[in-house]
Amino acid sequence: MDWMLLGALALLLLSTAMALALAVCYRQVQHLRQEMAGMARRLSNQADDIAGLCSAALSVDQRLVQSEKRLGDLFDWMESQKTQEKLNQPYHSAIDLIRRGGDVAQLVSQCGISREEAALLLRLHGGDQ
Repeated sequence: MDWMLLGALALLLLSTAMALALAVCYRQVQHLRQEMAGMARRLSNQADDIAGLCSAALSVDQRLVQSEKRLGDLFDWMESQKTQEKLNQPYHSAIDLIRRGGDVAQLVSQCGISREEAALLLRLHGGDQ
């Protein structure tokens, strides 16, 4: 009988130890579930943040493309103005020469324009000459 009592006592102790181990494991599982839920919330928030950042980056990229296009248009316009200024330069030189008393022959030789252009400029800018 003593052996049976000892066996029952050992079985009771073993069952108690297993119940305690099971309780500890259950608490750890509950803690891990809470931790996992918190991480899932943080992950969801971070995914929302990333989506917002991507949207903002796309908007900035679109504005950058528009700005680059406008800048290119401005450069093209500046180049056309430079070209136009170069094309008009003989006429500016010719008008200055007319104001200083130049005649058709001087306009043709010094400004490289035709006689007809020189005569027209002389009429337009020559005043009383």
